[in-house]
Amino acid sequence: MRAKVVLAARDRSALDATVKRLAETGINAAYAVLDVTDPTAITKAADAIVAEQGKVDILVNTASIARLNSAVETPDDEWRAVIDVNINGVFWCCRAFGRHMIAQRSGSIVNLGSMSGLIVNRPQSAAS
Repeated sequence: MRAKVVLAARDRSALDATVKRLAETGINAAYAVLDVTDPTAITKAADAIVAEQGKVDILVNTASIARLNSAVETPDDEWRAVIDVNINGVFWCCRAFGRHMIAQRSGSIVNLGSMSGLIVNRPQSAAS
């Protein structure tokens, strides 16, 4: 049995183009337009994907943003946006899809992060 990939992102045109490219290589893919800063939308998307696909075996969280300012230069609204995507979005996706994985008694979650958490990106500064 071959896997089906369901991509999720905010940009419908980029998702559509990516699904078409994957189809050209023989990969069965679909997409859901999703903003990871909206926990209600994430829950609805998880429920819809499971309803359409039957189950979700693997969730890979890759959404992230960075603002290339030092901490003293980063406005509060930019910092909140970073936290909403990079931390809250990961949590909300884990929670929404994890509920289904618990119910089906199987599944894996992979959370990817930036190498910027381990290194200093010189000469640029980043508050994320």
